[in-house]
Parts: sequence; C-alpha cells; structure tokens
Amino acid sequence: MFLKRPRPDSYDLGAIVIIACALIFRVAITAFGLPIPNSDEGAMGLEAMHIAFRGEHPVFLYGQNYMGVLEAYIGAGAYHLFGVSLFSLRISMLIHFTLFLITLYFLTRLLFTRQLALFTLLLLSFASRDTLIQQLCAVGGAVETLLFGTLTLLLASWLALGSRQQDKLSQNGRRLAAYACLGFVMGFGLWCHVLIMPFLLAGLLLLLLFCREELFTQWRSLLLLTAFLIGVSPIIIHMLRTPQSNIFLTAWNLFHSSPINTSQVTIARRLSSTFLYGLPMETGFTPLCSIQELPTFGQTTLRTLPCTLEDGAWSLGYLTLLLAAYILSALALWRSCQLRRVQAQVWLSKERETFILHCARLLLLATATITLTLYIMSPATALKPGSTR
Repeated sequence: MFLKRPRPDSYDLGAIVIIACALIFRVAITAFGLPIPNSDEGAMGLEAMHIAFRGEHPVFLYGQNYMGVLEAYIGAGAYHLFGVSLFSLRISMLIHFTLFLITLYFLTRLLFTRQLALFTLLLLSFASRDTLIQQLCAVGGAVETLLFGTLTLLLASWLALGSRQQDKLSQNGRRLAAYACLGFVMGFGLWCHVLIMPFLLAGLLLLLLFCREELFTQWRSLLLLTAFLIGVSPIIIHMLRTPQSNIFLTAWNLFHSSPINTSQVTIARRLSSTFLYGLPMETGFTPLCSIQELPTFGQTTLRTLPCTLEDGAWSLGYLTLLLAAYILSALALWRSCQLRRVQAQVWLSKERETFILHCARLLLLATATITLTLYIMSPATALKPGSTR
C-alpha cells in the first residue's frame, strides 16, 4: 500500500494552500528587508558575490571550515537573474523552507496520517519573530539541516516499508532511484552542516534493520555509497587539497571547546539556557525575559520567577509531549513484537509494515532527543543561548 502512487485528495490540496500561504508570508517579510541582516549573513552575501562575479568556488563559509555554502551558490545565481540585493540572497532560504514543508508533509503522511500531516504544516507554516530569523537569514546550515534531515528520513522510511516488494519489476527502477537519491542527500546534507548526523544515523539504522538483504545481495549498498561520495565530494576535494583541514576534527573541537572561565559552562547554566530560553525560542515561543534575567545568567529580579515559570512551563509541555510520544510508540512496538512471537513464522505484509512504522517513529523521536542532548552538552549552550546550533 505504501508503494502505490496516491491520488491527490482534499488533504493534499489543503497542504498546497498552506504551503503557498507560508511562502507568500515569507516573501512579503523578505521584500520589506526583514529580518534585519547580521554580520554572518553579510559574509554569506560576500561569498555569493565572489562566486557570481569572480568565478570563485569556495567549499565552506569564510572562517567556518565545517559548514557548506549552498545558500551562497544559489544566491550567486539569483544575483545574475535579479541583481545584488538582500532579497536575492534570501531566495535560497525561501526555496529551502518551502521544500522542507513539502518533505515534512510527505514524511508525516507516510509515518502517521494525512490529518496529522496537515496539522503539522499549520503549526510550522507561521512562526514567531525569533524563529523567522533562523528561517530567513542566510547564515548557513539551519534550514538545510531541516530539509536534508527530513528528506533522509522520508527516503529511508519509504525504502524500509517496501523492502519486501523489491522483487516486483515495476518497483525496481523507483527503488534504485530512491537509493541513489538517499545516498546523495545524506552526503550533500553532511556538506551543508555536520549537525545532520543524527538524521543520517537514523536513516542508516532503518536500512540496516529492514533492507539488509537488498543492500548486501543486490549491490544497492554500492549504489548508496557511490551517491553518498558524490554528495559529500566538496568535503573530500577540500580535504585532499588542504590535508591539514579536517571538518570533523574542527566540529569536534568546536563542540568541546572550553572558555577560560569554566564557571560559565556549568550544567545548571546549560539547563537554564536550554529549557528557559533556547528550546522555547526555537519551538515558536518568544521568551518573556532577556537571558540576563534568567537563573544563573544574572542577578535575580522581580521578573526572574514569572519568566522562569512561564518559559519553563513551555519546555515542560514539550518534554511531556516528547515522553508521551515515546511511550505510545514503544507500547505499539511492544504489541507488534508480541504479535510476532505468537504468530511464529507467519508475518503478514500489513503487520510487518506496522512494525516498521513504529520503529521509524521511534527513530524520528530519537533524532530530536539526540539533537537536544548534544545542544545541552555543548559549551555554546551556556555561552550563546538560543544559538541555532
């Protein structure tokens, strides 16, 4: 059932309307020069100009040897078409976010229901001021991670759900294309930003759990690896040209870098930054107070307690929903395992698909948990609260 080509229905039409409205909303904001650009976006714009008018081909953003510059290359093309402007530079952000919404709709529809997919689009199509800054400012990495991470999970889930139907000749071409696309997306996403790693691990785990026979007996693994190397080729070329530069080592050092004053990165300060500022802001809630008014960041004021309670309540609600999703998915997966044990050798296609769905949902939750955990562990959490990293 998951490999059949679905016909558009009212939910699909609703999704088109919502995505179109979200795009128009962001185009209008961008046309007015909002959000206000910053120095990081200035560097991306400068790099786009060097690509467009000097013939340069940079691999990473200037001064950050771990983050690709897809936004600069698209901006360079837009400069030729529409002239040099902030709007031209941000065209890439509009494209990336629109593609992210489309991909998210298909992923949610595949793993859950069309109703939930439509509701998810409604939640994410419009955003707070702080969230819009991350979605529209061309500073590299943020929206590309969302797009390529979601696309990785979508392709891996689709391949896993149809892994027992690969013997059908009509599906072979589509599955070969899906493997090639998945490998390229994983490699290309890794070039854009190393923060996509949790998504890549989840996608690979899905393939190893449910597509092993196809991967290792039909040479699909070779196709996947070849496409991955093509996607990640900018990194490979850069490391061959400059052997002393290693993006993974750079990212590792940034993640583990420690300031001179280690009192600034205490666990209390990281938790305060994450759950009283960063998490609410990145999930659409505008924090009521400045970071200096929160615990561990400044002196206690009359606003500290109400800000802590309101911002903390938002994060508590997020964590409650995350835990509830884990429990529901784990219980459903346990029931599928029990059914499998009772049926012994009989494992119907429908039941296998259900089991794969539960696994994919758990891995989707795991990517969120791993990302949040890495954020808490990073010194940047305490030093730069609310960072997109």
